[in-house]
Amino acid sequence: MKICTLDFDDFGEQNNRLDWLWMLKEEFPKFKVNLFTCVGRCNPQFLEYISTLNWIQLCFHGWNHTNYEDVSEKALSMAIADFGFAKIYRAPYWNLSDEMYEKLKKLGYKIMLHPDDPRQGIKYNWNIKNSPPSLDILYGHGHIQDYPLGPKGNGLVQAFDNILKLPKNTDFRFLSDTLKRNISLKKEGYEKWYSPSIYETYMAALEGHTGFSREEIQEKGSNIAHLEFRESFAPEITKSYKKTKEHYMKSNQYMFRNPFYYRNREAQVFSKYADVIKTNPGPVLDYGCGAGVIDEYLYRQGIKDITLADLPGPTWDFVKFFFGKRVKYEKDVENIKGMYKWIFSMSVLEHIHDPLKVVNMWGKHLLPGGKIIGDMARDIGGEHLEVAIKQYDKVTKRIAEINKENNFLKEKLGKS
Repeated sequence: MKICTLDFDDFGEQNNRLDWLWMLKEEFPKFKVNLFTCVGRCNPQFLEYISTLNWIQLCFHGWNHTNYEDVSEKALSMAIADFGFAKIYRAPYWNLSDEMYEKLKKLGYKIMLHPDDPRQGIKYNWNIKNSPPSLDILYGHGHIQDYPLGPKGNGLVQAFDNILKLPKNTDFRFLSDTLKRNISLKKEGYEKWYSPSIYETYMAALEGHTGFSREEIQEKGSNIAHLEFRESFAPEITKSYKKTKEHYMKSNQYMFRNPFYYRNREAQVFSKYADVIKTNPGPVLDYGCGAGVIDEYLYRQGIKDITLADLPGPTWDFVKFFFGKRVKYEKDVENIKGMYKWIFSMSVLEHIHDPLKVVNMWGKHLLPGGKIIGDMARDIGGEHLEVAIKQYDKVTKRIAEINKENNFLKEKLGKS
């Protein structure tokens, strides 16, 4: 089993990437991380919150992130007592004076040094901008922020794929055995405030997946960009099933648009679906999932047996990057294989040339007592196909019939 001690420099309240660290926590069952932090740059309540997370170890990165800092013993001891810092020190910019080095040694600190430093200390053997070396014990090092700026570096987002190359059973270790203190948060709701929103999580993932800046991503998800996308559906495209499908498969619009469209109102829109699914738990299929925003909401509500289905293309590639192994995937959206308690499809049927055919396919993949939740727009224009909208009455009637028939089947099977 591979052992890895992973650390990141420059962690703080304004530079935390907690959303990406939580994704690593989800990916690796034994994930732990060492975060080198400047105490003087952080709000005490933020440090109190971090100290309650038993998979994070806070380590010293100077005090105010200046060259050759001389941090007092009193200040170091205060941070250990109040916020559970480990007795581990790395100097900002690797610039550690001999006097500070000797002081730390006498106080019993583990000292992190650059591999080129001739003094005795702990030195990394894996710069995470590169793939993991074939060693049994790794000391991985990187930065919370992109470093240097650009697509390649040892920032957490930049090197995320390299970290994912580690075996899933990697035994992550702290740099010391310091135990976390269970500190009660003084400010009610503080933990919730620091939990990344769905929108923020998507923005960070899109930055990592596409290399675009936050501003570019927001521009691509804006109302203006979506209007341009709608206008791209010329009649010669919408009248042809093949051309419509190809047009969707080439587009990346929904990976940017969906998170922007539901921004900060996910609970308002999606809570009714989560509530009803919880009354009859079982496997869920999101047909035509787009960027999967509702699925992230359901997952956070404890509904985790989720399968996604959509056409291949840029958005589908992003969805698989975003969710990874947290969910399952249908390989062919036009020929689904699984059996489900819930099949839902939001604002999809009006985009399909033969929505009635799709609904009938859904009916064959419902478990006893299963239900279809399918809404359908009635306005024609853009990607809302006239040939689909004409089937609106037949489609909604058929969904109601399938739901009624399937409930009868459940009652019949229950009595046998």
